[in-house]
Amino acid sequence: MLFFLLFPGGRFVPRWTRWLAVAFVAFAVSRDLFPGLYSGSPALEAISYMVFLVSVVSLVWSQTYRYRRVSTEVQRQQTRWVVFGTALGVAGTFPFKLPVDLSLIGGDEPLTLLVFKTGFALSFLLVPLSIGVAVLRSRLFDIDRLINRTLVYGVLTTTLVALYLGGVVVLQRVFVTLTGEQSTLAVVASTLRIAALFNPLRRRIQSFIDRRFYRSKYDARRP
Repeated sequence: MLFFLLFPGGRFVPRWTRWLAVAFVAFAVSRDLFPGLYSGSPALEAISYMVFLVSVVSLVWSQTYRYRRVSTEVQRQQTRWVVFGTALGVAGTFPFKLPVDLSLIGGDEPLTLLVFKTGFALSFLLVPLSIGVAVLRSRLFDIDRLINRTLVYGVLTTTLVALYLGGVVVLQRVFVTLTGEQSTLAVVASTLRIAALFNPLRRRIQSFIDRRFYRSKYDARRP
């Protein structure tokens, strides 16, 4: 999801889609860590399907908007590479997943299975290969930029996850103490808290990383 929201310029376009990314990550983490909350609640289960549907629609709309309104010609070429590779990858893997009887051509024999599995894998490889071509085409492999973003978002992710888990645990204990049972409000409150902290925390971490590891560039940017 983050890839399609950031590709190919490395920024969220439109800017409000960053909140969609935060909400989706928080939702995915909470669903993985607390599966019982969703399986035991039809309402939350319905919400999870709605979140998935909204995310897919938003991704398609975001890429279309970026392509038509924001992207340069080079970025549009990058987008066409990824769309082209993804389309070929899906088209290539689709025949290997059809529910047909392959016994007439020895579908249960090791050699035939090997051919099918190899064809599926090679077709799917077209997706990362097209992304690789698109990235290299725009020199997005700049190692300094990659290291900087890795440090910033690695520390940011670790900090947000720790704050999120700590908030959920503390609030759940408060609800258990007060009501005798757990509540989904703890997850909601922690998610809203993480959403509010995302930008301020990112700016502070970015400033700290620049001062510690990129002193010359940091000083050059200061007025």
